Amino acid sequence: MRHFISILIVLFAFTLTASRVYAGDDAAGKFQKIKSLAGEWQGKRGDGKQVTVTYEVVSNGSTVMERIIPEDEPNMVTMYHLDGQNLLMTHYCAVNNQPRMQSVSSEDDMIKFELKDITNLTQESDGHMEKLAITFKDADHITHLWTFKEDGKEQAMPFDLERHTMSMK
Repeated sequence: MRHFISILIVLFAFTLTASRVYAGDDAAGKFQKIKSLAGEWQGKRGDGKQVTVTYEVVSNGSTVMERIIPEDEPNMVTMYHLDGQNLLMTHYCAVNNQPRMQSVSSEDDMIKFELKDITNLTQESDGHMEKLAITFKDADHITHLWTFKEDGKEQAMPFDLERHTMSMK
């Protein structure tokens, strides 16, 4: 019986270690997908307004800076990076708060982020970004689905984006 319990403990420890390694590989793989977006993207938001989004790999490859440039609103910046076994992002929002989100999905074509914590939020009911899902349609087409929450109500805003390539003349 002791031998059986010892084997169960070893198997449990192995399973726990393997799941942690997988989680880290998953976060690193997601981060590589974010890095692959480097460059300029153009498209439309769900309300039909034009938006440009740029991605730049910075800080010796440890961070990706995303700049969201709507046609008629203030620019916003989002920084993506690994934190140990997790992929995190901080969104510097035009509503003057900074939601920090952690990736929660493991789907091949989508990375989902959910709110972890937030700075500069006066009241919980104040408006802030709550979620983000990035869907990778192919190498040149992605969709963002940002979820804004205010007074307990969520509003989703999709961005359909296409990689911008400069024509050589």
